[in-house]
Amino acid sequence: MSSITPADFAALHLVHHLILDQLIASAPHSALRLCSAVYTRAIPVLYREIYSSPAVFRGLQLQAGYERTVKALAHTKTIIVGGFDSIDTLYALAGPRPEKPPDPSLSPCSSSCSSSSSSPPSSPPSSPPSSPVAACPCYPRRYFGLFPNLDRLEFTSFAVESGYIAYLNRLDGPEGHDHEPLLWQRLCFQLPNDVREMIFVLDNDSRNHWFEVEQHIMFQRPHKAVVFIRETVKTAAQVAESGESFARLGEQLPSLWSNAKRLTVFVDTNEALDWSDHEQVRRYAIPMGKALSKFAQRFAMIVSSWRWEWALGDEGDLDRKLVDHIQIHIPLVGKVLEEMSEEGRKQVDQLVMNGRLVLGEYEGWMVDDLHVMERRQDGISSL
Repeated sequence: MSSITPADFAALHLVHHLILDQLIASAPHSALRLCSAVYTRAIPVLYREIYSSPAVFRGLQLQAGYERTVKALAHTKTIIVGGFDSIDTLYALAGPRPEKPPDPSLSPCSSSCSSSSSSPPSSPPSSPPSSPVAACPCYPRRYFGLFPNLDRLEFTSFAVESGYIAYLNRLDGPEGHDHEPLLWQRLCFQLPNDVREMIFVLDNDSRNHWFEVEQHIMFQRPHKAVVFIRETVKTAAQVAESGESFARLGEQLPSLWSNAKRLTVFVDTNEALDWSDHEQVRRYAIPMGKALSKFAQRFAMIVSSWRWEWALGDEGDLDRKLVDHIQIHIPLVGKVLEEMSEEGRKQVDQLVMNGRLVLGEYEGWMVDDLHVMERRQDGISSL
């Protein structure tokens, strides 16, 4: 239908509400221009999934009328965080520093905040990045419970880089006495705990990334965690310089946290694997097999230790639980199993037989819902 007259549209009066519903769902910005009455129907759609940025929260800077933005953010189900600008925005939502910092023990996320000041494995940068936290606060008031209906958090690699986190840790640490403490400005004050799902899109297997993944999972306590990691298949020279690919995947994949129910891991390579290139396939399959063996051995030890502590009635760690179900999808899974040691295969097979692990082939369509390439580009553009 290239054109429609008022008379033609009037004849469709029985389905006007359906047409409006489809317009709001497919083009909410256009629907907002129709009339003010559409606002209340379009805003929940617009704010259902947001990318953390100054533009999204600009309405909170107003001295009057900021309540509209607060109400709109109550509809947010998913927040995507990527890059310093994105994470800076969430820090800045803590607002101006109060005259007397609140007692962390009174905060509902006190354990998260106090624990998050532990030093990550990298050295803090010598000078802080440009940041609304370091400058005058953007928002005239402090916000708590800004996302009452949030159930999904997504982090790109750029959001779990440790450089900026390390800078904030330095300010919070005992050596940071010359700076204003930022403990009250931690992300845990802005992002709810007990979310349904957390997603991490990682562009490498760096130790810093895994450290931050562990911190977020520990503090936000998701029921489900999804990790997508894309790594380069290294040459012998690159292995000698920086270690094997996927080495930390087997050592640091999380499997124990509060609310843990499901962990799903998708592994991909930066370059396409060619079955006919036997040397390339072995450069991928051998380190991937080692990573799986390390994970299986480590997870089996955790399961055994957990059962022992449970039998003894040790309540020291009962707030955390073993993840109920783990799925790992990797390229050329059959070839990886062939290259594994016999002992490694036995450990993996045992976890599969016990129903704790599903190991399968990775296919690109499996991550269509994660919009992986868009997330990576979002992170790049936000730097």
